[in-house]
Amino acid sequence: MERVLYCGPRSAFVRARGDKHAAARATDKQSSGSSFFDCRRINGESRAYPSRMRARMRHHFLHHLADHLAQQLPLQLRALAAVSAVAMATACTQAAELFLLGAVQQSWGEDCSADGTIVVGRDLSGPWYWTRESWVVPLNGVAIPAGGQARVTADGHTLLCQAFDPATARTEVMFLDIPTLAVSPIGPCGLNCEIRPSTAWDMTRDGNTVVGLGSGNGGSYAFGWSAPAASARNLGSLYFYKPSRANAVSDDASVIAGWNDDYSGFRQAAVWRRNAKGVYAQQNLTTVVNGFTVKLREAVSLSGDGSWAYGLGSAGIDSGAPWRWSVATGYQPILPNPMGEAIGSVVSANHDGSMLLAYFGAGAALGEGYVWLADRGWLTLESYATERGVAIPAGVHLALPLNMSEDGLTIVGTARGNFGMSPFVLDLRVVVDCVADLNHDGFVSAPDMAELLSDWGLDTPADLTGDHTVNALDMAVMLSAWGACP
Repeated sequence: MERVLYCGPRSAFVRARGDKHAAARATDKQSSGSSFFDCRRINGESRAYPSRMRARMRHHFLHHLADHLAQQLPLQLRALAAVSAVAMATACTQAAELFLLGAVQQSWGEDCSADGTIVVGRDLSGPWYWTRESWVVPLNGVAIPAGGQARVTADGHTLLCQAFDPATARTEVMFLDIPTLAVSPIGPCGLNCEIRPSTAWDMTRDGNTVVGLGSGNGGSYAFGWSAPAASARNLGSLYFYKPSRANAVSDDASVIAGWNDDYSGFRQAAVWRRNAKGVYAQQNLTTVVNGFTVKLREAVSLSGDGSWAYGLGSAGIDSGAPWRWSVATGYQPILPNPMGEAIGSVVSANHDGSMLLAYFGAGAALGEGYVWLADRGWLTLESYATERGVAIPAGVHLALPLNMSEDGLTIVGTARGNFGMSPFVLDLRVVVDCVADLNHDGFVSAPDMAELLSDWGLDTPADLTGDHTVNALDMAVMLSAWGACP
């Protein structure tokens, strides 16, 4: 049975996928505290095998089984191995999945940890985080809605958000420790007495650099904050007394991208590059169209290595396609525009810019989400997910992707459907459990077979097929998995 939505504990999730044996193991795990398929712990107690039997079995298998038994496997057992291997592939594989987090209007999934297990976002009540186990955990009692974007460190421990600081009686950029919900301000990023002097828009994956919008002397400006000095710097403006904002920062914090208002209020793309003295030098970006210099619209994202800046397309320039810019190449439109003349924006890129995440059109309401691959060009996000085994429900559009993990295997954003709007998590990871590796050494080998045979006829974690008896089927599964774990 195929599932797209999941809300509940792991055991319920496994049962929903139609795997009664894995569900039973999940229930056992919750009740006993033992891990899946841990052959050395039963009901939380250590199991001791008869030493004479263990020594005899280990001696035999360590010296003969690896080179002999697998090669001499009888035809009948080979058939059992093939059947059992198919069953185990279903039971012990976590497939790629789409999670729709709930029909909450104006709610956005905005970032995820490196492994995709923790997702953070915002709605009109404030920031939240999500895991498979906890589902959505609102943080509106701790942090408040104040603009900017939610970000989380690569390890998933620290959320970047806005919260009210009683010490200053203002809303400030804060770090929130997800396990404890403790908040700590990064320090003042603005100098005036407004209720919202600063908002954060991005940070490095280690949390050591934060960029965003600060305030001071009656104006607004792009800021960059760095640890361990815990100090913020005004990145400035090339238009006198006009605001600027930092939207993105590279992995090593050497490049920052955003916008700078010109005197007409047009948000021109801006890039700040750190020089040898540690000073960020600003450059506002332009291109030439029909012999005339044209300002590029705001820069939205950066490749992880900082070599590419990406931004919002403009009507009448290269069909509204999003663009990329580097010091070496200058402006390059990312063509062809897959939606004709719809305006596009690249919201996230991997380290070298070989994979991009973008949307075209009017956001979640009317737009469409896309990925761009260096060797394939533009693909709708739905088709990209379908290629990886995810069933997209009829009428659901992954319309507004907003971020992805560095490896591109977790994508977050906001979807639309007949339910309205919902934050989504697209998890493209396929995890295969090496269940036959009973001693957890990374190999299915003679010691594992010895432990299996010592439990012959019993209902123990060495029962790899879930039929409550260690028997020839389990041996077949083990032999079919012989060698290094995937």
